Amino acid sequence: MSSRSKGHNFERAMVNLLNQEFESAKLPITVSRNLEQTRDGGSDIVGLSSFQIECKRYRRNSTDIPQKQWWSQVCQESEKNDDVPLLIYKYDYQKDIQIQFPVMLFSFREQDVASYNEYPARMNIEDFMYLFVCYLKAIYG
Repeated sequence: MSSRSKGHNFERAMVNLLNQEFESAKLPITVSRNLEQTRDGGSDIVGLSSFQIECKRYRRNSTDIPQKQWWSQVCQESEKNDDVPLLIYKYDYQKDIQIQFPVMLFSFREQDVASYNEYPARMNIEDFMYLFVCYLKAIYG
């Protein structure tokens, strides 16, 4: 399987996972793959305003730490629109999908977008989704 198809399949899987979680929580959010990203750039997943979502599926690695350039890329893109960067990634042969996000994401205080790059946190996608859905429910009511 080519790395491009592996990446597209991973993006589709993440769209499905996010949409299932949002539907289950009765949130008025539907996301989709950004089919224009090759030409126009931007998020891999669109439909969640104020968030820049990048997905990476990559060959084997000895740790579950994402590559620094992935986080830099999503942070640079997020600064263009004052979005919150989210990096969803999985290495081959590792069980868990991981997500890296700004540690201050779950604070309702006004944030300096430029600081997102400096203070990332990571957790597996299941644990993150619980917190994220609670956060979005607080916003959408």
